[in-house]
Amino acid sequence: MKQPKGQPIEVFKCKICFKYFATNAHLVGHYKKKHADYFKAHIQNNDKIITDLEVGEIPAHKNTKIAQDQFMDSVKREVLCRYSAHFHRLQETLGQIKDQSGALRNKQEFMQTANKEQLMQINRGLVKYEGEIGSLKEHFAKTLSK
Repeated sequence: MKQPKGQPIEVFKCKICFKYFATNAHLVGHYKKKHADYFKAHIQNNDKIITDLEVGEIPAHKNTKIAQDQFMDSVKREVLCRYSAHFHRLQETLGQIKDQSGALRNKQEFMQTANKEQLMQINRGLVKYEGEIGSLKEHFAKTLSK
């Protein structure tokens, strides 16, 4: 028997970690197994919370599968609601970073090309000036020798 849509589903959340359970018995078993100190301090002596279950034992009744399915559906909805907006924002931010990275890469390539061209112009100018200096030395040497 499935629960009608829109009806609240009772789930039990661990107060220590981010886990949810379909029944209180599962939660108590979780506390026994994973959070023994908390179990001993807060649950062990509380007759209303504790059950006769041993650690890892699951109650056998015909609605367990339905309750588990409903529980999983509620957890999925909660996770989607809580984190889908964050996920979309992260995707948008990642896209912006990729776009900016591409633009910076293009600017870097342009600057490298421009720098290479400037270096080539400077080298051509140096070669030209070296030639002119050489001819001036020759001309000066001829003038002094006369």
